[in-house]
Amino acid sequence: MRALRNIGLSVAFAGAVLMAAAAACWNASRSFVADSVTARGTIIDLVPYRATAGLEPVVEFRPRGGEPVRFVAPAGRRGAACVKGRTVPIRYDPADPYAARIDSFKSLWLAPIVTGAAGAVLAATGVVASRAAFRAARRRRWLLAHGRPVSTEFQAVTRGRQSAPGLPPPYHVITRWRDPSSGIHYTFTSEAVSLDPAPYAEVRPIIVRINPRNPRRYVMDTSFLPRARATGPIRK
Repeated sequence: MRALRNIGLSVAFAGAVLMAAAAACWNASRSFVADSVTARGTIIDLVPYRATAGLEPVVEFRPRGGEPVRFVAPAGRRGAACVKGRTVPIRYDPADPYAARIDSFKSLWLAPIVTGAAGAVLAATGVVASRAAFRAARRRRWLLAHGRPVSTEFQAVTRGRQSAPGLPPPYHVITRWRDPSSGIHYTFTSEAVSLDPAPYAEVRPIIVRINPRNPRRYVMDTSFLPRARATGPIRK
């Protein structure tokens, strides 16, 4: 859970950074639009953009009272919008005509919108993951302090999914317990552990601390395992 919390916080931070970058980019575009003037330009050439399979149009225009100016528009324009000889609307800074862009939604606003949306998704995902980890940690503390300890019977050891390339899949201990008051059988699953717990789990009862009102909320004691954490995850 600590790892989940740290990952969540890191993802949320990355999302916040992207949102800040998007806001800066949006403000830069808004300032450029406010300070620039419009004109008409002509696509006179197409140059390949190495990072993608797109093309960068070279646009020529004549600023008011000045000599012709050429600039390279952002990469990725394709189709009818990127044809030699095509006339396109442009914006340029009167104080620096070489600071020019094609006057289109894609050129001016698409980058900050996409970046901001990606940042918002990352931030929301990170916040949700972090809150889930904090809630699980709070439930764990409550169970450790107030949970009812029950002695469960070892059932099996299972393998989880590989968490990262080069690391072996983790193990999970499966135990079972019958509630004497209701006769209902409950199955519990331990946290992920790195070593095979079968030789240690088969020779003893395994303690699980349950919520007396809802035995499906529990924490399994895995302190009998060498170098294992004392408690496992909270089950909702």
